[in-house]
Amino acid sequence: PCCAFIHSAIDAAGQLRAHVDKPEDVASVTVRLHSRRLRNIDRPKPKDGLDAKFSTQYLTARSLLQNSVGFSDFSADAITDERVARLSAKVKLEPHEDDDLSFGRVELVLADGRRLNAEDSVAMGRGPSNPMSEEQFADKFHGCTAEVLTREESERLLSTLLSLSEQPSTALIGELMLGSAATRHSQLEKV
Repeated sequence: PCCAFIHSAIDAAGQLRAHVDKPEDVASVTVRLHSRRLRNIDRPKPKDGLDAKFSTQYLTARSLLQNSVGFSDFSADAITDERVARLSAKVKLEPHEDDDLSFGRVELVLADGRRLNAEDSVAMGRGPSNPMSEEQFADKFHGCTAEVLTREESERLLSTLLSLSEQPSTALIGELMLGSAATRHSQLEKV
């Protein structure tokens, strides 16, 4: 749910997640992304959810602290999370000139002096060289539907979509996509 230019940094930071429990574990973070991308994604202190979707600093910190980024990470409460802000302040963005525009590298210097590196080029789920597991795919799907469907509704929709070729019609998919939204909407109209 954020700028694709940053996906390789998010995935690389996620590879280093096991070494970070709290912002104080980290002395510094250097993210290297292509120079042609930096103008749009260097936003050290995002002011709102939309701004955070283009903040390499915020998104890298989020991934280091929780190994993923989802829709809920762009709420007002999420972008003002003090732990994320403390770690974001330690993230420095640097350009690279590699031929691969998608290449990203994250260098983590821990408080104890250890240096760790991770890199990525193909964002998770973007191709056969870096596929999502079934569990990751399901988690992402449920994260995308969480604002409008209950977990049970989301699971039923996913199951139906995964068996699409066996469905006699697409009508059920439309009904499932509405979930209890129709009920919620009619309840709101009564207020």
